[in-house]
Amino acid sequence: MSLQKQYTEYLRELEIDVRQGINDSLTSEKYGTLNSLNFHEDDQGVWLEASVQLRNIETPWMFRRVVVRPDGPLDSPLMASTLLSTAMVEDLDTLPWPPASA
Repeated sequence: MSLQKQYTEYLRELEIDVRQGINDSLTSEKYGTLNSLNFHEDDQGVWLEASVQLRNIETPWMFRRVVVRPDGPLDSPLMASTLLSTAMVEDLDTLPWPPASA
């Protein structure tokens, strides 16, 4: 059984929480807007991939993190969404502005 099927409920809850958290973070920091949020699975686990339309940048910026490892998730959906939102803002904060590679 795939990890996405095994953790369907976890990923559903995570998607709701992380979508809200990322939207709130992007809005409060005035970085841009969330274009899409998807899950992909490979041998390292289930990845969350967010496409963000940054303010005044034509090409979307991509954010990608493992959210479920082969041995399962490390955190509750709410904690994971908080960590993901924080990590994304930290990544954006460290980019030269405007990001040349966005």
